Amino acid sequence: MKRECSCSGHCGDELNRREFLQIMLTGAAGTLLIHALPAAGEDEQPTVWQVSKGTLPSSPSVRTYPAQTPRTYQGKNLEYVLMPIGGIGTGTVWLDGRGRLSVWQVFNNYTEEGLSQTHFALRLGGEIYLLETAEDAEMPALPVISYEGGYPVARLHYDTGDLPVGVTLEAFNPLIPLDAFHSSLPCAIFRWTVRNRSRRRVDLRLLLTLPRSWQEGEALAATPGYERYISATPILPPGAYTLRDRQTRREVSPAPLYHLMLTQPDFRLLSQISAAVRTLEQGGVVLVTAPESRFWQEWQPRWEVFEDFEGENYGKWQVEGTAFGTRPHTGTTPGQQPVSGFWGKGLVNTYLPNDEPQGTLTSPPFTIRKRYIGFLIGGGAHPGETCINLIVDGKVVRTATGRNNERLEPYEWNVAEFLGKQARIQI
Repeated sequence: MKRECSCSGHCGDELNRREFLQIMLTGAAGTLLIHALPAAGEDEQPTVWQVSKGTLPSSPSVRTYPAQTPRTYQGKNLEYVLMPIGGIGTGTVWLDGRGRLSVWQVFNNYTEEGLSQTHFALRLGGEIYLLETAEDAEMPALPVISYEGGYPVARLHYDTGDLPVGVTLEAFNPLIPLDAFHSSLPCAIFRWTVRNRSRRRVDLRLLLTLPRSWQEGEALAATPGYERYISATPILPPGAYTLRDRQTRREVSPAPLYHLMLTQPDFRLLSQISAAVRTLEQGGVVLVTAPESRFWQEWQPRWEVFEDFEGENYGKWQVEGTAFGTRPHTGTTPGQQPVSGFWGKGLVNTYLPNDEPQGTLTSPPFTIRKRYIGFLIGGGAHPGETCINLIVDGKVVRTATGRNNERLEPYEWNVAEFLGKQARIQI
C-alpha cells in the first residue's frame, strides 16, 4: 500500500504494520460514529445506551449491545488463557488459567513480566493451600478446574477435593461502558466465595502474599526490569491512618488502616501488634509488610496480653527452685541450642547452665474471661516434668509441653468451661 508524505526527510513509500493498523482503526471508529448519528431529517431523540443480554427493544432511540458470553476453559486449555484486569489507563495485572497473577504491568511497563512469590492461599484449620495449579510446590495446592472468561469478568472454580469447602474466585475491573471516569479507577477486584459443604463449623482465612520490595535500606530487585521502580523507603510508613478528603480534610471512611511492619525492632513490635489488633476490632484493615511464613500461624487476632516477661524481674510470679534464676532471659544461654520464636525481648529459659536445675514458676491468680488462652512454648516433650500447666481449684486442668525443639511455637487451650473462675499458670 502506497502513501503520500509531506515530510522533508527521505522516508519510504511503504506503510509499516503500525501505520496500517492506525488507519484501519481510525476508519472503523469513523464508521461507528457515522452509524451512531441520526440521519438528516429524523427526530433528534436522545440516544440511550445500555448493555443487555435481551433482544433489541422496539424503540428506535435505544442502542443495545449484548454482553459478552463467557467462554469456559478446562483441561489443557487452561494453560493458554489469561485476562488483564485493571482500570483504563491505570495498568493491569493478568490472571491466568492456573489462578496466578502472571503478568504485572503497573510500572509503566509493557513487558510481560511476573512477580515472584505472589500467591493467593487458603488457610483451613492448621493447613495452608495455594489457590493455584502448581507443579512441584512446597505446600499443598488447590488447582483450577474451570475458567470462565467474559471480559471484564473472570470466574475461577477450584478443585477442593475432600475438603469441606468449595472455593470460587471472581476477578474483574470497574468497566462501565461510556463512563470513562469510573472505568479508569486504579484497581483490580478479587471477590472470593467460600461455601461450607459440611455440617460443622470451619475456621478459614484467605491470604495474599506479595514480594518485599526493599530490605534493610537497600534496593531489592525482586524481578528483572523493575529495579528503577523500587525504593529503599516504604511508601507508607508504619502506623495508623485515616482516609480523608483531600480538599475538605473531612474523614471519609470510618474504618481505620494500620500498617504493621514486621522488620521493626522487637520492643516496638509488640505495641504495634496490639494497635493492629485494635484496628481489626474497630472493623478496620491491617496492612502487613514483610511477614515470614510462620507469621500467619502465629497471628492470633483479638488477643489480650495479660502476662509477659518484659520486665527486669518476674514481678508477682512465685519462683521456686533454681531453674529460673532471678529474672527473665533474653535468648540463648551459652552451650544451648539456638532459641527462637519468642516475641519481645524477654522469655523464660530454664537452661541454667544446663538442664539439671529444677523448679516452678507460678503466676498470680487471674480470672478467666475469654474462651482461649494462648502462649508460646518450646523445649522438651516430657509431660508432667517440663511443661506449662493451668491450675483451677488447686488441680491441673490443662497442660502442654514443647516438641523437643528450642523454637517457641504457638499453643492454645480451650478454657470455655472455666469462664469466670480463678486460675494460675505454672511453668
